[in-house]
Amino acid sequence: MTYPGSPQSFPGQPIPVGVKPGKSRASMNIIRVAIAVSLAAIVGMVLVFVLKPTSSTPTEVLEVYLAAQKSADLKAQYDYLCAENQEKRRAEWGGTEPPQAEIDELKSRIRYEYTIDPESERIDGDHATVDAVVTLEDEQGADTADITYPLVWENEAWKLCGKADVRVRDK
Repeated sequence: MTYPGSPQSFPGQPIPVGVKPGKSRASMNIIRVAIAVSLAAIVGMVLVFVLKPTSSTPTEVLEVYLAAQKSADLKAQYDYLCAENQEKRRAEWGGTEPPQAEIDELKSRIRYEYTIDPESERIDGDHATVDAVVTLEDEQGADTADITYPLVWENEAWKLCGKADVRVRDK
């Protein structure tokens, strides 16, 4: 016997219209919620890729660039260079792949530290500069330099471009 509003039936009773055998309303609601969450996640991922922020600050770009330098990831650094600097790098490397000798040299450093001064960020139209203090140490000793990195706004992103102004500190 089936009671009004109840989807349950007893053996030998007909299944109420609109209810599938073996599926309770609770399990159907769980499935609906899972589908809705999945769709929301897919839409979110699409929006992230389509509308990804291209307005990273010059300081954020320099942070990623120097972190790649610290880990000797020259290919990652390459992506943060302007077209002019990428062209120079390709000429030095003889292509788009860094030579293993250059990577090995970077990895041989005993210490590579940097500190970026976020207050030093200066933007003037499509040009910017950011200051950092970089310390390099190898078997011959350590050097610390104050460096001003130039950046340009190129292809909707900040890119390191031109020659950095390096001032080596006295030991």
